[in-house]
Amino acid sequence: MKALEGDPTAPSYLKDVLNAVDLLAVAPEVSGLIMELHSMIDQVSADYRRQRGFNSQLEVLYGKSSSAWTAVSDTTSRIAELSKQKASTQEEVDAIDRENASFRAQIEEIEAKINANTIRKEELLSTISDTESQTEIKQGLEFAEKAQGFDAQIAKLVQENAWCKKRLELQQAKYLRLKDSIPF
Repeated sequence: MKALEGDPTAPSYLKDVLNAVDLLAVAPEVSGLIMELHSMIDQVSADYRRQRGFNSQLEVLYGKSSSAWTAVSDTTSRIAELSKQKASTQEEVDAIDRENASFRAQIEEIEAKINANTIRKEELLSTISDTESQTEIKQGLEFAEKAQGFDAQIAKLVQENAWCKKRLELQQAKYLRLKDSIPF
């Protein structure tokens, strides 16, 4: 079993050794055992190939899933920062509006301050943009959908890999029983 796991050429070598035995010249039990070993070698080899394929797919999907979740985290952080900036800017705009209300009560002296603050207010309002936040939110949702898709694929492959591992364990046990039953 160990030889089949690590060496892709082992099945043909083992089958060549078994083919060297003249089935008509040995006891029927030995002939049956050799035929069963042929079948077992094919099954175990196929299972090991399948398992290597699953492991390879899992490795790729784990990498993609990790990247997608990292992107989700990065996007979430950017969205939080943009929201913080927007709230801070809005607070400043609100403070300017309050100042302007008190300045309007004082006519000519204060008019210069009102004009200056009005200009500043317009500048600040021009920096508030929902478009960038909406783009980040949309991108974050797309990353989350991808990550969830990877999670489903990973779960399926983990289950199939576990099934394959169980089959290999059963094949190992069957092999050991056959090996122990050989009379020589």
